[in-house]
Amino acid sequence: LENQRSRTKLLHCYKEKEMSVSVISACMNRVDPLSISIQSWAMNDQIDEIVFVDWSSNKSSEHLTKISPKIKRVYVPDQKYFNQPQPLNLAFKISSGDKILKLDSDTILNPYFNFFDEFEIDEFSFASGLYSPGHKCLRPIWGTIFVDRENYAKVGGYNEKLLGHSDIKGIF
Repeated sequence: LENQRSRTKLLHCYKEKEMSVSVISACMNRVDPLSISIQSWAMNDQIDEIVFVDWSSNKSSEHLTKISPKIKRVYVPDQKYFNQPQPLNLAFKISSGDKILKLDSDTILNPYFNFFDEFEIDEFSFASGLYSPGHKCLRPIWGTIFVDRENYAKVGGYNEKLLGHSDIKGIF
């Protein structure tokens, strides 16, 4: 019952625009899938801001900022390897939303996707898009995290000492 009250309060805050949602994402040489996915993110009314970090892709991603004024792009040159925690933490620092939705560059959202229906989250927790004990997502959405900005900051974001992709190697 307490979780339901917290969830109802969050949904009310979002609808009253007392709270904003930022998408963060990172890619290296995944511009083509991102160019499709980012359009679905931009069409979602619940998403206020999209921050993606291009980690030295060979193909330019600059054109993606023209899709929507919601989109902010950061290009980091001269990186040989993709270490997902670093660009995600950079995207977080640039983002401004009260809630952070981390999406993989190839995740396509239904334009009517409702975070508050999909993730049972309150202001003290986070939800991951995996099916496993303790996770609160109704359907698997791989590579997805929905978290309160303050909680992300409290744990220091993604552990940058882990190499590779955060959803495989671990997070926070």
